[in-house]
Amino acid sequence: MSNFKTGGRQTETLGHIIEKLPPSLFQPETGYNPFEFWNLDEDTLEDYSECVEKGVEMAIERHHKGFNTATVSFNIILESFKDAQHKLHTLTNNLMQCKKLIGESIIRKGDGSDEAVIEPISHSNTNVATTTATAAAAAANANNTHSTNNNEESKTSETTAKKGEVVDYSISKIEQMKKMWEKSKEYKTKLILHEKEEYFLQVPEILSIYIKNKQFVHAVVLVTDALNLYINDLTEVDQLKHHQQTLLEKKVALSLFCISL
Repeated sequence: MSNFKTGGRQTETLGHIIEKLPPSLFQPETGYNPFEFWNLDEDTLEDYSECVEKGVEMAIERHHKGFNTATVSFNIILESFKDAQHKLHTLTNNLMQCKKLIGESIIRKGDGSDEAVIEPISHSNTNVATTTATAAAAAANANNTHSTNNNEESKTSETTAKKGEVVDYSISKIEQMKKMWEKSKEYKTKLILHEKEEYFLQVPEILSIYIKNKQFVHAVVLVTDALNLYINDLTEVDQLKHHQQTLLEKKVALSLFCISL
């Protein structure tokens, strides 16, 4: 049996493994003859089996490598989004608490100013000038307090607006991811359609092999399935109309030939 490792390291590629297998294994399914390997010794068959298993493992690993990498990257992005949303929620709560504390502080400051105004008024009615000056000072203080309150509310509004912008930014990122996912689904659908087109174009060649080997039942099933595939999925592809007409002619000729047998 062949060795797949040298010095503990893998040295063979998928191409090297394929070279160790008989060429007849890679012919179309219609040309495969299992009795060709009927009388081979057990060691040779085991060697072939090991080559096939090794090749399948390498092909699967190569096929899924990109998908696994994309999945890991997508999970990292989702975790980043969740962390950003948590931080945003915490920041929003902190801003609301700050706004509440600022409002309470302004109210307490305003109450202290009113008491300072009332005391001189109730203390004496003899000094009108002093009372008038105190009232003017209180009015000025009230105006300053009102102005400060407006400034704080303006700053709070700006902070809230900035917070809203962050939320919108996060939502836009999610929308971008959603569009990318929808785009990937669209590409996958197109790939499936291309695979069907490629199979449909290979039908005449496979049909010729069936007829050559006098496998007429397989030929009839193949033509019928191909025409049904065209009707169900490929009618919008104008380039395949000629091939569909060719298959219809072959189907008619095959039917006449089978009737004449």
